[in-house]
Amino acid sequence: MGDDGVEIVEDGFAPDGDQVCRHDDASAGPMQRAIRMKLNDALSPTHLEIVNESFKHMGGCVDKETHFRISLVSEKFSGVKPLDRHKLVNAALKEELAGTLHALSIDAKAPRKDWSKK
Repeated sequence: MGDDGVEIVEDGFAPDGDQVCRHDDASAGPMQRAIRMKLNDALSPTHLEIVNESFKHMGGCVDKETHFRISLVSEKFSGVKPLDRHKLVNAALKEELAGTLHALSIDAKAPRKDWSKK
């Protein structure tokens, strides 16, 4: 758990077993930190995992922050359709998406029943 009460994944590997270059807050770059801050502020998630997958598109582990996979659970998604959940995430990251953030994979769920589904 981070200081903000949000679950943080820090093992250096994505849930699918892929190695990630920067995955935890301690080694996160400015884009990853901005994504975490804005999603925390906008959606108050109980679970937030941010995986920098830029290295998959840059020929190895580099300091680029252009491709991310985000998994989050928020009460604000309760009763909200999946497409509208993605729109809420995109709205929170509007500036980043207009800038150097090239790709964003989103897994947005409401607590309880939605979180147990894959």
